[in-house]
Parts: sequence; structure tokens; C-alpha cells
Amino acid sequence: MATQRRILWTVTGPRGLVITLTEDTWKHAVSGHGEIIDYLEQTQRTVEIPDEIYYDPKSTESRATGAKVYWYLKAGLLTGKLGEDYMTVVVKVVVEEGDARGYVSTALPIDKPMKRLALEWKRN
Repeated sequence: MATQRRILWTVTGPRGLVITLTEDTWKHAVSGHGEIIDYLEQTQRTVEIPDEIYYDPKSTESRATGAKVYWYLKAGLLTGKLGEDYMTVVVKVVVEEGDARGYVSTALPIDKPMKRLALEWKRN
């Protein structure tokens, strides 16, 4: 019997993609990036109203499932020593029953996008 995953939030991003964050994914993200523990709300805002969305070809190619990987970035959400960093949410996109759905894979602060990422969308 499969265990039910607790959903923390589900939102729609600026390109119409429905994106979900589960409790176990959030706990995993915080275990690797403890500095974001108090930024759950900012994580949600980042996927709802990002400044930029990047495609990650390297991570996409490494997934056997056919999922595509995108990085959502938003500036100005973090404070203290992270104040200059982007709140970043990595989203894997899968096709389920003919519809694309997004699932948060992790979240972390970064100072700038990695060179391997390809800009796909930018807020005007």
C-alpha cells in the first residue's frame, strides 16, 4: 500500500504550469540547505511569480523518466547574509495523463545562475 504524501502547497506558475511541493521534499531540501528553513512562503512565491525561469539540460538528460528540469529564481526574498542571493526552486516537469505537472525537487539560495542553465522566461 502506497503512503500518502502530504502536500504543503500547489500553485500555478506564470506559464500556466501547476507546481506542487510535498512535505517530504521540503524536509529533504532543508536537510541539504538548512539556511532556507524559514523560507517556505518565499519558496512558494518564487514558483508563483519568479523573476526568471531557466531550463537545465544537464539535469534533464540525467533523468531516465523523461522529466524536464527547470530552475525558478527570484531576487529580494532572502535576508541577512543571504540577502543578495536568489531564492531558487528546482522544479521537475512530468507529463501525467497528457498534462504537464511540476513538482518541486529542491530549493536553495544561489548568487547567480549556473552557466549550464538556459534562460527560457523572464518577467517583464
